[in-house]
Amino acid sequence: MSELKPYKMFWSKAYYSCGEVVVLATSPEAADDIMYENIGDFEGTANYYPDEDVIECEDEMTELELAEWKGKVIK
Repeated sequence: MSELKPYKMFWSKAYYSCGEVVVLATSPEAADDIMYENIGDFEGTANYYPDEDVIECEDEMTELELAEWKGKVIK
C-alpha cells in the first residue's frame, strides 16, 4: 500500500437562508431595490447546499508543518 502523505486542504461549506417578506413599493423594481438594501438583516430557514461546496488542495505539507499543525487531521 502507498504511504499516506499530509495535504493541507481548504474547504468552504455552502448554506443558504430563505424566507418570505412583504415589501411595500411603487414597482417590482423598487421592491427589488428595497430587498437588496435590507437582505443582510433577514433571518430565515438555513439549509445546507452541497452543490456550492468548495474544496481545494493547497500543498503537500512538510513533516515540520504537520508537527506544528493545530487543526483537524483526517485519515
